[in-house]
Amino acid sequence: MREFLRAEQLDPRNPAIHYGLGKAYWARDRLEDAEEHLKRALEIFPGHHDSRMTLSALLIRSGRFEEAIHESDILIDDATYPTPWRALANRGWAQLQVGQVAQARDSLEEALEFSPDFWPATLSLAILEAQAGHALEAVGLYEELLSLSPGPSAESEVNYRLAELYISLGKQRRALSHLTASVARQPEGPWAKKSEAYLKLLR
Repeated sequence: MREFLRAEQLDPRNPAIHYGLGKAYWARDRLEDAEEHLKRALEIFPGHHDSRMTLSALLIRSGRFEEAIHESDILIDDATYPTPWRALANRGWAQLQVGQVAQARDSLEEALEFSPDFWPATLSLAILEAQAGHALEAVGLYEELLSLSPGPSAESEVNYRLAELYISLGKQRRALSHLTASVARQPEGPWAKKSEAYLKLLR
């Protein structure tokens, strides 16, 4: 942070510096400051893809989903943006949050057409299918996601969500197995705590 602030004084119109400051402020949970610098980077250079992508994610984090959709659209429509599946995944998640289920499914499926192994899109699509009442489709997507080994945090979440689905399908033994796996993958994480609470209810 100190070095980025010093660099800003020396070169205040460098978008990469404002992007770095935006990321640094977000890491400190200072979202207003992060947004200010990301937008400043885009004022200087509207084609700064990393700043716009990070801004769309920050807007999702802040619950400003319509704005996130707008920023994602700009990236999706930019032929020079090298990883459109990331913007499509962000747009799909934001669309789901505002009730645009069909559009969200289209965005997420398109993201996976570009990059089948991009697990955040698979996770969002699985959540969409679960919310739509398509339990078996959601289970298949979650199982596929686990095969991608997305990391302890995501795997803990997916195991919890699988447990919820297996309970709804009347398969308590499988649900218990996934709750135990959720705790094991990231014992101190938020999904592990939810899994531990669920385990107490089921046992």
